[in-house]
Amino acid sequence: MEIPLSQIKEIRTYAGPEKISRQEAKNIFDARPVDFFMEKPMFEIDLKEPLRVELMYGFKRTVDRVLLNIDEPNEFFSAIQNAIIQANTECQ
Repeated sequence: MEIPLSQIKEIRTYAGPEKISRQEAKNIFDARPVDFFMEKPMFEIDLKEPLRVELMYGFKRTVDRVLLNIDEPNEFFSAIQNAIIQANTECQ
């Protein structure tokens, strides 16, 4: 999945429940690696507009949020924030 920086409304530390409800999961792309123990997501990305994503086995779904875990969360968060600011500056 690729998300253009121009489509990111906000990225923040995930503050929701550890387990996502089925209803809520319909509009979320969960980009966390599948493991024996599912950790709580680190980050939540809100999109400006819903984005069509392709899932395993060719399934497709429209999502408005992305949840993910990252190995280097501080570096990732800083890099994304800086890239969003730079992209917004270049568009103006």
